[in-house]
Amino acid sequence: MRTVFAILAAAWALAAPLGAARADDAAAPHAGLSGSFVYIYTFLDVREVEFGPRLLDQLDSQLMADLEKGGARAKVLRFKASQPAQAYAFKTQFPVRGSVYSTDPISVDETIQSNLADEAAVGARYRLVEFPVSVSVRGPHEYYAIRYTLIDCATGKTVWQVVNHGKHLIWVKVDEDAEGRARKMTEEVLEQLKTAGYL
Repeated sequence: MRTVFAILAAAWALAAPLGAARADDAAAPHAGLSGSFVYIYTFLDVREVEFGPRLLDQLDSQLMADLEKGGARAKVLRFKASQPAQAYAFKTQFPVRGSVYSTDPISVDETIQSNLADEAAVGARYRLVEFPVSVSVRGPHEYYAIRYTLIDCATGKTVWQVVNHGKHLIWVKVDEDAEGRARKMTEEVLEQLKTAGYL
């Protein structure tokens, strides 16, 4: 059986081939997030074993609060709460990191398509997709790479994308100092959105 991570990486590579935000994308005129509704799709919860539930909660709440400070309204949909996720079985025990399995590929597009009615109901202008490209543990550190993709809801086109790399020092629990770690992660992506002119 393949891990959900491997399946997700393959599916999202097909769905979003861009590796990072291009300089000409950042310079092109666009509507910023201020005054818009941003629907956040997070797939980080498929790696809940590695990130920890407290860290995921902090990431959701801090990102929403920071976007709202920037003048945008926001809502989060976690993959496990989506309709397509009901077809998958997730192991909740923690014998080995990365012990989450599925027999079918997970489609980012399918998850978004299943939620279009709610997007329309809230008047979403943008989608922000958080995707775990990789998570690994080496020694006392957990290394991760997360892809952030901003999509125009009206056209379905990717307008901005970046992959952020980082690491956490783990002493006892994977989500210790969840608030501080989440702050570091969200500040980085918010600064990149500002640099691209979206905030």
